[in-house]
Amino acid sequence: MNSGNYLYRFSGKKIIIALVFFLSSCLLSATANSHIAGKQNIINLAENTWYIKAGFAQEDKMGAFRSLNGVLPVREFPIHLNKIMDYPDSAGIRHFALVTEFSWKEHLTVNVPRPALFMSGIGENWELFLNGEKIADFLDDEDIRGDKYRKNVIIPLPMELIRESNYLVFHIAGYKNVVPFINNKVFGFPFSDNYYIGNESELREANTQSLFYVLIGIYLFIGFYSIFFYLRYRPSRYNLFFGLFSIIMAAYLAIFTNSAFESIPDSRWIIFVRYVTQPTLLFLFFLFTVEYFGEATKIGKLIIASAALNGFIIALLVFMPYKFSHSILVLWYILAVPQFIYVVHYIIRKAFLKEKYAGMLASTIGFGLAAAIWDMVDSVFLSTGLGFLEVGLFLSILSMTALLSSRFVDLQKETISLNNDLGEKNRELEMANMQIRASEEKYRHLVESFQELIFIMNEKFEFITVNKASMKILGMRPKDMEGVPFVSLTPKPKDESIEVQRHLLKEIFDDLVKTKKNAQFKTVFENKHTGEPKELNVLLQYIQHEDRAEILGRASENMEDILVDSFIAEKSTYKIKSYLTQADNISQRVTQNLSKYMDIPDVQEIRISVREMIINAIEHGNLGITFDEKTQAMMEERLFDLVKSRQEDPVYGNRKVTIGSLLTSKKFGVYIEDQGDGFNHLAFLNKTPGTDSDLSHGRGIMMARSVFNKIQYNKKGNAVTLIKYLGKESKP
Repeated sequence: MNSGNYLYRFSGKKIIIALVFFLSSCLLSATANSHIAGKQNIINLAENTWYIKAGFAQEDKMGAFRSLNGVLPVREFPIHLNKIMDYPDSAGIRHFALVTEFSWKEHLTVNVPRPALFMSGIGENWELFLNGEKIADFLDDEDIRGDKYRKNVIIPLPMELIRESNYLVFHIAGYKNVVPFINNKVFGFPFSDNYYIGNESELREANTQSLFYVLIGIYLFIGFYSIFFYLRYRPSRYNLFFGLFSIIMAAYLAIFTNSAFESIPDSRWIIFVRYVTQPTLLFLFFLFTVEYFGEATKIGKLIIASAALNGFIIALLVFMPYKFSHSILVLWYILAVPQFIYVVHYIIRKAFLKEKYAGMLASTIGFGLAAAIWDMVDSVFLSTGLGFLEVGLFLSILSMTALLSSRFVDLQKETISLNNDLGEKNRELEMANMQIRASEEKYRHLVESFQELIFIMNEKFEFITVNKASMKILGMRPKDMEGVPFVSLTPKPKDESIEVQRHLLKEIFDDLVKTKKNAQFKTVFENKHTGEPKELNVLLQYIQHEDRAEILGRASENMEDILVDSFIAEKSTYKIKSYLTQADNISQRVTQNLSKYMDIPDVQEIRISVREMIINAIEHGNLGITFDEKTQAMMEERLFDLVKSRQEDPVYGNRKVTIGSLLTSKKFGVYIEDQGDGFNHLAFLNKTPGTDSDLSHGRGIMMARSVFNKIQYNKKGNAVTLIKYLGKESKP
């Protein structure tokens, strides 16, 4: 029993956390467009004066009818045309012209490069004119239907039509009120706010509804999980009703999303589904409540009455002409009131009788009921468009999920056999782990005899195990390397080349985890005993186990090409993207055969110089990073982030660096050209070596001058040729 209580408490904690997090998400989603109004470059059309004229003629598209007799000025939203305009009901289809004026200041042209009109709602049939030119047409003269409705509409405004003073003219057509005293609210502008002109990209970003889709996904997950649980344990019929309630709730929310309006041209189907789901949800919630407390049989007549009332409304929605849909929904609101009252009374009565979990249900179900009542009142009278219903129902679903999770305590006997099976599986897993550990032990003994450094790292690139070669190569005992990060073995950043090497390692590691492909590179390690730097050839392999991932590595002191003694001469050309890892790879590639004519330390010096010059071409040339920008980024330890942001910028990221190389027995030459704007190379070439020794970077040219005999830039400064004479003329 104690374990059952713990399970309930644990489930309750998870529900509370989910409640806080997703309630915030719902509130953000429900007010997705509210932050637009605070922007400086937004024109709020709901604050304008609108002029409305009964009927529409072609000359009205210019908006000149504002001063005519019978034209009504309107200064408040929503604009329900059937409510504010005196027009004979016998007219059938009604046409109206609406116009408002807005000014386009000079600063808007800069700050709003792609203007667009955003409308939170509009109906029924309409077309839009900007300064006399039609820019949107949702009006079919041959098929004007009622109850057509669009939500969260974004209409781009052609910049070539915009002047200092502008007129927006709407021609809206629709039907009179079908039933007296029930206003056809979709005819006109149905909401009190969120009618703007602003930057199209900002309007679309504010209208993404991403959190709303997360909420829908949660409803679907909870719904299918509950139905699955019912199929596993048939006596729990309340799980079936709750699962169906959650799934239909997801449909209720999804059908009114922007994606639904974009993918379903005929909005009548959207409104139909929205209306039909409401009585269905109420009936399923009623069933869940009485079934949860085991009284479905006792109050069977009430269930039949609820089914009849809600079924009657659904039948009317299906078989009556569509123009009566809104009136039928208002009728259902009236019939739903006694059902709401009964559910509230039923839950409160159970709480007073101290029925198990009734108090929790009573304390939280009020959110859903209050939100549903608000939605009804707002739909019929207020027209604010604030969707608190989604928030309230979400709270209710969370509370009901908490109740259902508590039922696991009452079903412990059903899970005893499953727990026994789980214990058996755990024992089998432990045996498998013991076998794995034995295999790993054999592997360690096997690699101890290797002269190369053999190691295993975790996904954080921290050493798990290392063979004894670490003593000779790195001056560290294998035991001391456990948990040590790979990067910490490189020398401390004393100059730019070491700092660049660490950034290169990060790029290599990120690419290895992402692609799962082997990585091979050279890097400099520092012997912790002697302090001597050593360049090692490293090969890393990503290994995925069932429950974890590991990186198997091998590092050796010297793996120069065995064919170098057969080398005579070579010429190559490369064109690389602006990635630092490619700079390192290319510098190794073009210098790999230099060991035929030079000592290894001298080759390494030239390799580093070539790499630094290629990095200069990438950073300062292609990516346009200035000397001061790089200095600031290095001080703030965000150089890698700066480089990455420029690589992702299409202005810089698509540029290439061209590298050409020539190697003979007499000379070694490298040509490097970027696609940048060049720089004042003469100022750098004329500097006395050593004058910038206090700088943390910017010594690439100075380094090249110290190892190459000749450095020559083109006039623009975006291409350089480096020449090193071999043999007797090798000294610079």
